Amino acid sequence: MNRKKKWQQKRKIANIKFSLIMILLIIIVLTPLSYFTLTGLNKTQQVKKEITSVSKQKIKKTKESISKSQAVKSTINSNNIDTSKWIPSQEEAWVPTLMYHHITHEITDNNCLTPEDFEFQLDTLKKDGYTSVSPEEAYLIFTENKKPAKKVICLTFDDGFDDFYKNAYPLLKKYNMKATSFVVTNFLNKINYLTDPQILEMKKSGLISFQSHTASHQSMESLNVKDQLEQLQTSKKHLDNSLKQETLAICYPAGKFDEHTANLANQAGYKLGFTTQSGFAAKSDGLLTLSRVRINSNMTGEEVLNVLKTAENH
Repeated sequence: MNRKKKWQQKRKIANIKFSLIMILLIIIVLTPLSYFTLTGLNKTQQVKKEITSVSKQKIKKTKESISKSQAVKSTINSNNIDTSKWIPSQEEAWVPTLMYHHITHEITDNNCLTPEDFEFQLDTLKKDGYTSVSPEEAYLIFTENKKPAKKVICLTFDDGFDDFYKNAYPLLKKYNMKATSFVVTNFLNKINYLTDPQILEMKKSGLISFQSHTASHQSMESLNVKDQLEQLQTSKKHLDNSLKQETLAICYPAGKFDEHTANLANQAGYKLGFTTQSGFAAKSDGLLTLSRVRINSNMTGEEVLNVLKTAENH
């Protein structure tokens, strides 16, 4: 082999070695870069996933919030309430709200009223031009400051006794008058209290609204904040689920409440709260601390009208 060919062969071998060294160097340099790049991509993807997850949670909460807001509006307008023809009030709109307990022939205390006396009251109110309203309508009266009729009245029954179904409901149907039954959810289906089938039957009539009287009828002022909220939420959840509604109103047991109760009721999702404070329910009371007129045993229709006129004058 001549000297030229030897030199060419050596040069070729040297080029090959150089190429191999360069490839090795490239591998050495690129390997950690690839690692960090891939790690960065993984982290970026993880961050994107976390951001997406947070966004989805926010969207879900927003949808839930909108859903709840729409549910309240749906509840208020569940009977297609059209307020366009209601009578505007020049003064603060208020709703005389009567408070009943037992409608029964067994008069055991001052909270009992015979069916005959109750019918006489309904007949008297009807003839005097009163229109009965639901809690949903009462809420619109307070918030829009107008009424479906010149004279309106809200009939409320506390505790959810079964004599409401046996004795009051037939008379309310007879006179086509609406009423609200405040039920203690833990007492339902027990002896002397309303049952689920009775409640569903009355609700379907469109005359009877079922609202909360808490879960176990404990005085709000005797409970701490946590227990008050639990009473309010548990009862509302039960009624919401069993009646497919957004429960609007709460009646505090024995009408008792403390400085926290109204805020807790609002937190639980109620729009109206009723007490045993004497007087007409008015927005100035505070929508979650509304007054009522107690109906005592043996009161006649005329006596009820006199009570309403007296309260109205004050």
